[in-house]
Amino acid sequence: MKTTIALAAGLLSVISASAFAQNGAVDQVRADNAAIRHDTHEIRAERRDIHHDSASIAAEKRDIAHDKNVINMEKRDARHDQRREDALVAKGDLKDARNLDRARRHELNEAKIAARDVRHDRREIAIERTDRAHDKAALADERAERRADVAKRNHDAGRIH
Repeated sequence: MKTTIALAAGLLSVISASAFAQNGAVDQVRADNAAIRHDTHEIRAERRDIHHDSASIAAEKRDIAHDKNVINMEKRDARHDQRREDALVAKGDLKDARNLDRARRHELNEAKIAARDVRHDRREIAIERTDRAHDKAALADERAERRADVAKRNHDAGRIH
């Protein structure tokens, strides 16, 4: 009789322990699922940010290309004005030559300012590209973390059955 009671008590304790272990595993799987959902949300937000950064970088590159074309046109106009000025000096019309010289210098100054702006924009793009690369690396780390969480969750779920 004592053996039967001890055996029954032992059996009940094993059954309750396994049920308790399954409850703990179920809770662990639920917690893992919540963490995975959170990580997935963060990863999607990071992807959106990276896509937005890429779009803004592309737009700035287009602006720089446009500014370079404007600079080249201004320089071409300045060279044309220089030839006209030289022709006026050869004819002896110094007053008009001075006016053309003033206009040419003004155009060259504008081209220089535009070139400085282009250089500044290119530096900004380089900084943004570096930031985007760091964001991509962080995204890769988050994805690796999520894969590890999924593997842990799958392992915990395997212990339930």
